[in-house]
Amino acid sequence: VVIDGYPRSLDQLAVFDPEYQAMVYLNITDEAAVSRLTKRGREDDTPDQIKQRLAIFHQKTQAVLEHYQSLGILIKVDGSQDPQTIFTTILEKLNV
Repeated sequence: VVIDGYPRSLDQLAVFDPEYQAMVYLNITDEAAVSRLTKRGREDDTPDQIKQRLAIFHQKTQAVLEHYQSLGILIKVDGSQDPQTIFTTILEKLNV
């Protein structure tokens, strides 16, 4: 089962802990995130709004990543690579 975007905070994790076997984190720079998201064409994907969402991510979700890192199940993957390389890397790290 793949769950995208949960939990986003330690508060959410306290409500429901899915007890993941692995957590994959596609790591990209904030600049790359802004560049990608502004190309989606969504009305709320302005650089300023994206930067606000990234600030919330760094404030709340970073702690979730650290939690999974402490459990030894966080898999960090360079999300700046091409999709096929990312996919292959994930499969390799999951031993699939």
